[in-house]
Amino acid sequence: NMAVELSPEFQLSGDEVDLNDAERVKTLGLEIINGQDGPFKVGFAGLEQANSIVVALMICWHRHATLAGKTIEFSHLSKDLHNIVAFSGLTRVLQTS
Repeated sequence: NMAVELSPEFQLSGDEVDLNDAERVKTLGLEIINGQDGPFKVGFAGLEQANSIVVALMICWHRHATLAGKTIEFSHLSKDLHNIVAFSGLTRVLQTS
């Protein structure tokens, strides 16, 4: 199992975000948002598996950036991740490509 990592460029990589990774990865993302002006582009090209924890991270980072008046978008979503976002009714909320 390849541990999930979040690079300073906001690129997520690894097998699958599980609850053990979630808090650490969430905090790393919040630190990136706090430390830079943005706009931020979160990349998921290196992530093997999509799940609802990833969507929860997206919501958290989106909320944090928005409250700080910063722009954030999400790129290279897999088909599965797009589907979970859509199923959650968040397509209009989260800027994805």
